[in-house]
Amino acid sequence: EIIVVEWNPPLGEASIAEEIEGARAPGSSKETTPIRVIRVPTSVHMSMPHYKAHPLFEHTAENVGLRRAKGKFVLKTNIDNIMSFDTASFIARRDLREDAIYRATYAEFDF
Repeated sequence: EIIVVEWNPPLGEASIAEEIEGARAPGSSKETTPIRVIRVPTSVHMSMPHYKAHPLFEHTAENVGLRRAKGKFVLKTNIDNIMSFDTASFIARRDLREDAIYRATYAEFDF
C-alpha cells in the first residue's frame, strides 16, 4: 500500500485523492498497488501551536501515515528522495527480515 498524507489541503482545489484517481492509466487495476490518502483538514492544522508560521507540519504528517500503515514493513520517504534500482529491486523481492532494521545512506547533491 502507498499512503499519502494530505495535510492542510488548500481550499477550492481538487484533493490529492481526486488527482491520483484522475492520473491512473485507463484500465489499470486499483488492486495492483493500493493508494490510501489520509486527509488532515485545516481545522486540525489550526489546532496546533504555531500553525500560522507553518502551513505544513511535515513530521507530524509522517507520523499520521506511519501510525495508520497496515503493512508488515514500512518505508518512509519524501518526494525528493531517489531510490536506486538495487534498493527498489531488493524491496520488490519481498525478502525482508522481521528481526532487522534497514536503512539507506543519505547524500545531498547540487544539480
